Amino acid sequence: MDEDLFFSIKTKDADTVEKILNREENIEFDGINVLEDLLTPGRIAFIVLGGDKPAWDTGLIGIGVITKPPYDKGYYKKNFKVQVSIKLLLHNPIKRADLVPYRDTYGTIGIAPITKWEPNQALSQVARDKAIALFRAMLEIDSSVEDDLKSLIGETVMGEVKAATTKMIEVPTKYGEDENEAIERFLQRGKKDENAFGETDITPEWFKEKATEFIGLDDEASDYLKQFNERFSCEKLQNLTGKNVLNEIFLNKDNKTNLCYTMEFDSDCRFIFGSIKSGTAYKYGLHYSQKNQKWATGSGRKPQFLSEEEAIDLGTQIRDNLLAGIEVIKDYGDVRTISDYEKLQDELYDATDGYINRMWFMKYYAMMFPSVFPPIYSANAQKTVLNRLNLGDSDSAIVRMGMIRGYVEQCGISNVVFSRIFWKYCNVKELENDNDEEKMMSDENKLKNCLEIVREPRTNRVHPLNFIVYGAPGTGKTYSMVEYALSIIDGVSIDDFRKSNTDRKTNVSRYKELVKAGQIVFTTFHQNYGYEEFIQGLRPDKDSETMAFKTVDGVFKVIADTALNDTENKNYVIIIDEINRANISKVFGELITLIEEDKRWGELNETSATLQSGDQFAVPNNLYIVGTMNSADKSISLIDAALRRRFDFIEQKPDSALVPEGVLRKMFDNINENLVSELDSTDLLVGHSYFMKKTEKDLCNILNNNIIPLLYEYFYDNRKKVAKLLKDAIDKSGAQIEIVDEKVGRLRVKDKVE
Repeated sequence: MDEDLFFSIKTKDADTVEKILNREENIEFDGINVLEDLLTPGRIAFIVLGGDKPAWDTGLIGIGVITKPPYDKGYYKKNFKVQVSIKLLLHNPIKRADLVPYRDTYGTIGIAPITKWEPNQALSQVARDKAIALFRAMLEIDSSVEDDLKSLIGETVMGEVKAATTKMIEVPTKYGEDENEAIERFLQRGKKDENAFGETDITPEWFKEKATEFIGLDDEASDYLKQFNERFSCEKLQNLTGKNVLNEIFLNKDNKTNLCYTMEFDSDCRFIFGSIKSGTAYKYGLHYSQKNQKWATGSGRKPQFLSEEEAIDLGTQIRDNLLAGIEVIKDYGDVRTISDYEKLQDELYDATDGYINRMWFMKYYAMMFPSVFPPIYSANAQKTVLNRLNLGDSDSAIVRMGMIRGYVEQCGISNVVFSRIFWKYCNVKELENDNDEEKMMSDENKLKNCLEIVREPRTNRVHPLNFIVYGAPGTGKTYSMVEYALSIIDGVSIDDFRKSNTDRKTNVSRYKELVKAGQIVFTTFHQNYGYEEFIQGLRPDKDSETMAFKTVDGVFKVIADTALNDTENKNYVIIIDEINRANISKVFGELITLIEEDKRWGELNETSATLQSGDQFAVPNNLYIVGTMNSADKSISLIDAALRRRFDFIEQKPDSALVPEGVLRKMFDNINENLVSELDSTDLLVGHSYFMKKTEKDLCNILNNNIIPLLYEYFYDNRKKVAKLLKDAIDKSGAQIEIVDEKVGRLRVKDKVE
């Protein structure tokens, strides 16, 4: 081992992460542009997993050795690539918080607690003393790596790693208390109940008192469960067949709102019912591997790839195991004693074919039976609770949940409320990262700015990045947005999408799921709509004790930043209904430049702007801006010329084929022909939606309530022109109606009386 040179390499690329977790040889790392001359074969590199909202757990995951020095120099700007073989792999990534006791690791870029600053780069050099401290931490946190570590660094350095070291221990200190007194009190903690804030007497009564801080949480849990059951109840899952089993239950590339995805990534689900976000997708027993474009099972080190038919068979079997466990719990009846939970563990193990030991099975059961199972799933979390409350221990996860549940009953509160109180007040070192929702949500919301992200040019140019669908009232512009948005998400033309997706109900359902996932956003412009709502503005800070304001991102900046940080490079869509009703130039601000296709982030002339808050902002090339515009309300020519040239315009024409044949269609055609003749404009027409799914009996209502008011507007209240057009249309259509002119009020029509 080289005595002086160590490095750390951080990656957020999904394919690279999968290779790391599979412990592969000669893995290619790109995006490196520093320390080129030092990266020679044999150098040791700490491997760190990063990413924004990734499917994997982030942190220090192992150690590799450089096998190929820098190559492909300058393939993008000053970047080059290296190859690394993984020699040591931890069971779970080490977080920064895990390294707090190891003072000598502080300041290690991308890995340990930072005391000054941290540059944004994929590769960094690690000082020798920090490397030794990291080896020590890895060995103590995961002792199973000892043989691999010894083989990698040798006997001599291993001796240094195991030598005496100084570790930092957190000691809660009261105000004005001497440090020695605090340490003495801390050492005596095992003799009495005391929480993280030095408060004594952690008793069921104490929990019950603290529960007053969480009034409303049980109602939130109940409301969430109602929504959850509407989609994932036992009956719903039981009725799934074929491909729907895969799509609605297991992680896949098409459905980001299915069962597994919701339980792991939905923020409300995590906050109320605890987290299962750890490890890789293999923990579910089945998932779709994007790298291999196949369904996968097994483990990261020994994956097995399946055909779709094989995946359906396995997925159905896992689903049946999940539901079999539900029946066991139902049949068991009242579960109270530890003996009950021991028997239940055995029965669930048999019924689920061992899947009960998977956290997602436990979480599903906890959501189906929230009074029976506390929302605490990992062995580490459960043992932390049991140890803190001196409740003993067990080798069985279900029994540990039963032990916790027994204590919760003494508190007279719900399992959900107990969990929130414990992780807020009783967990000194915050060992349970899985259930530290506030920290996790904060980390997830911390998105990178454009200068920290490298994007590739757009390859699929089926749709323009910016376009407006315009047409007369009632032509179905807003109605068509569902199809336009989904065709953009799928990367196919609107015509191809319409040919292969004819079920409106299915399309709307999928559209709603994508809206919920944040991949599609819908907003409507109006006269008071401003830059602050769209890009960024100041809002009163309700949490401040004084009059203060905070910067709040608008709807466009939120989706733009989300799209920019999407490592899967999915397409995103923002729909702006009635785009011409606002002062567009004022609302768009910097976007007047940033939305141009060649200036989108990732394109040749990518451009960013500095907002008034100091944020660096760019519009990525995977975000599509789609507007609708009523041509009768304000013509295209009145849109700012600079903005108009940045949009494509797609006309949505009145379509008589969508109007029932006979009198209705003749009336529709004659009205529009007369309007074009009289007004010499195609902007001021009547749309087909007024006549769709109607019969001749509805004609008077259609004309009186929709068409006649529109004609008065088109003809600037000229009664004679409206009467002339109506008479001509009625005569040519053969409609059995007549015009009524009561002199006071507008014209109207009624059925003829024979």
